[in-house]
Formats: sequence, structure tokens, C-alpha cells
Amino acid sequence: MTGRENTNVADLVGALLTAEEEEVTGMANRDAVRQPSPTHRVGALTLVRDPRNRVLMVKPVSQNIWLLPGSLGGVREGENISDAAERELLGDSGLSRTITHLLAVDQVPCVPRSTPTDRFNWVCDGGTVTTEEARNACLPESAASELEGLSWIEVDELRNYTSAPQLKCVTEAVTSLHFGLGLPLLEFGERVETRKAVA
Repeated sequence: MTGRENTNVADLVGALLTAEEEEVTGMANRDAVRQPSPTHRVGALTLVRDPRNRVLMVKPVSQNIWLLPGSLGGVREGENISDAAERELLGDSGLSRTITHLLAVDQVPCVPRSTPTDRFNWVCDGGTVTTEEARNACLPESAASELEGLSWIEVDELRNYTSAPQLKCVTEAVTSLHFGLGLPLLEFGERVETRKAVA
């Protein structure tokens, strides 16, 4: 074999090895890009009432129904339900509340081409605000792209403002509250209210 033939063989082997390496790297990059879609999302909604027992509801820009605060958001990675509910409520209404108890969990199963993932909405107890707090509740400017309205609505009138599933969810949460069936939110087995009391 001549020196020139040796060079050609070496070049060919080098080219093949480079192509194989690029293919493996490309596959790795494609795998990194193709992360599996989440199979479920977790929402942190809050039921807040005013002294007249009306429920705080917000109106999304993209929907023709009223929803509990927190309905459009979700729990972030590493965030507990309590903190998420407080963040969502503040972001949707300007109200700052300490959230320590759960009233209901509402599963919204996925619907192909509509709701791609299962959603689990934790409905938390936001307590009863004062008349002044209720009057001062308003949509923060930061929520303007998602929400267009905020209102205190009588539970008996909710059927005129929201969907049947949301109405049932709110009704169950109100019933849990009425009968004292709320559950304490826990983190690593400890009541969240204990941690928040210390903080």
C-alpha cells in the first residue's frame, strides 16, 4: 500500500469516526430537547369570603366565566401549596393572607386537544377578610394580561357567573368550611401554620 493510499484510508476512517461522533452527539442533543411532557399540573386556589359571606372570584381575559383566585396559575417546582396559594392570591387580588388549611382537592382529568395534562387543584381556606380589605381588593397591574375583573359574589348566584364544575368545587369548599372539615396543610409532616407562626 502506497503512502497516498495510507493517507486516504486514514482520512476515510477519520471522517467515519467524526460522523459517528456527530450522530451520537446529535442524538444526545435531541434527547435533551425532547423532555417528557408533564403528566399533571398542581393548582393552588383560595376561597376567600367577605363579612357578607360572598366569595372572591376573578374573571380571566381568555374565558367567559369567573374562577377562584389561583385558577390560572400553578405550584412552582419546590414550592409548597401554602406558599403557592398565598402568592397566587396576592398576584390575582392584591390580598395578603396566611394560608394554612385545605378545603378540597379537585381533579380535572386531561382532555385530548383541550387540556393536555391532568390538573389537581388544591382549594385552600383564605379565611374571611374585613369590610375594608374586601373594598380594597383589586387586580394588580401585573395581572392585567390574564385577568379583567374581580368581584365578591354570593354563593347562591355563582351559577350565573361560572361553569358547573367550578360551581361544584366552590360549593364543596364552602360546605367543608361550614362543617369544619378543613385539613391542615403539612410539610414534611409538620403543620405549615406552626412554621408560619414562628416566622
